[in-house]
Amino acid sequence: MIDVDGVQMHDSLKPQLVPIGSVSEHPDNPRRGEVDKIAESVTANGVYKPIIVQKSTGFILSGNHTYRAISQAGASRVPVIYLDVDEARAKAILLADNRTSELGGYDESQLIDLLTELSEGATLTGTGYTEDDLSDLLVSMEPKAAAKQHDADQLDEYNSDGLDITVGFAEGQRKVAGRRMVVLDLSVNRYLWLIDNLARLGVDMELESNADVLMALVAQATGTEVPPLPAEDEVAA
Repeated sequence: MIDVDGVQMHDSLKPQLVPIGSVSEHPDNPRRGEVDKIAESVTANGVYKPIIVQKSTGFILSGNHTYRAISQAGASRVPVIYLDVDEARAKAILLADNRTSELGGYDESQLIDLLTELSEGATLTGTGYTEDDLSDLLVSMEPKAAAKQHDADQLDEYNSDGLDITVGFAEGQRKVAGRRMVVLDLSVNRYLWLIDNLARLGVDMELESNADVLMALVAQATGTEVPPLPAEDEVAA
């Protein structure tokens, strides 16, 4: 790493460094980026790629918000690759760079695996993700993990209203009323194991949700009875 006024940059970028005032953000850039997240990445990972700039104008075509984060951090130089393109091509590149990044998707299982690995080994700082983001992804994958293990005709549609994220196994729709969520902090392999087996038990026990299965198992283990649902929270026929 090389130090540019307190900003760490990867060594391979050294030949591309130019005075930061010789380039500027594109005045027509419609994108509004998360500069704070970019600044966090710069702090954690260093600057690892150059900014793309139109040679004739000095306007940034790719990396406008990275430039702003580097500038705000106090660096006097920035790594640049110049493109010798006309005005029309420059604006097309500006738009394409923003749009193509939006159109991509994720393999959520692979993303969860990667985030979990980093979270367990070190930290998510500098990735753009937080532990809360990882928790939300795990919750969103619950229906998908169960559905992969069972035929579609055995499962009811998953209810995603409000905070009710229980998985249904019988006909009917669970209404949303006053509810609370229990979050279990599990590794991905244990999470998928748990969800798969809760789904199987739900079918075998003819129960409607993971929550119902868990409560039934706790009731059996403790010799107590599961409290009844409030009338407004019962399953509609």
